[in-house]
Amino acid sequence: MRTSLIPSMMDIVALNVNNRNMSGRFFEIGREYHPLSDDVNQLPAEKDVLICTLYGEGEDFFTAKGVAEEIIDKCGIGDKTKFTALTDNGSFHSGRCARLTADSTVLGVCGELHPQVAENYGIGKTRVYMVIISLEQLLGSMTGEARYKALPKFPASVRDLSLVCGEDVASGEIIDIITGAAKHLESVQLFDMYKGEQIPEGKKSLSYKLTLRKADGTLTDEESDRIIGKVINALAAKDITLRV
Repeated sequence: MRTSLIPSMMDIVALNVNNRNMSGRFFEIGREYHPLSDDVNQLPAEKDVLICTLYGEGEDFFTAKGVAEEIIDKCGIGDKTKFTALTDNGSFHSGRCARLTADSTVLGVCGELHPQVAENYGIGKTRVYMVIISLEQLLGSMTGEARYKALPKFPASVRDLSLVCGEDVASGEIIDIITGAAKHLESVQLFDMYKGEQIPEGKKSLSYKLTLRKADGTLTDEESDRIIGKVINALAAKDITLRV
């Protein structure tokens, strides 16, 4: 009776790495058993969990986050799901993991497994990324509305924004600002993070793709420019500026 799916998943990763399979993606839907008290006669709580694991070249926190986003988008709750920095989970690397929430409900966690965990399985040089989601909370957050909608009749306007902000600013905060300021916003997606040359010390650069679309007509370039202008002004009010 497993209290966590991480150990069995790490056994699979270690087996593959030791057999020179230097990249892989795996998933499992399994049941965890969590004791409710010290009373051995009391049955534990049973929780169904989805765990996805990635490792190898090209895999990082953002590919793991992308897996999580794909799952929650398919469930129709992407618009109310947030990723917030998580530092109190001993299984994950502090500063390289995030908590998934839908409104106030905690769905799970995604990020880089703590190096010591990988070391415990003899693969300390391999960076392993996981997405762990409670199926009970995920399914409970779904509204039950139709999962299908008509294809859009009008074309989208796509704009990229590369921003500079403080290192302690979470991507979720920026997405909240963009969402609140951008009319006709269909989606906003983080696609790059950069720190280094041309970025001041204590700052980082985050780049987003904004997809704008009207339901009743085609957005003109002028309309898109005005929307982006409002977004830039809203970000500037929080000391988040365009990267030049």
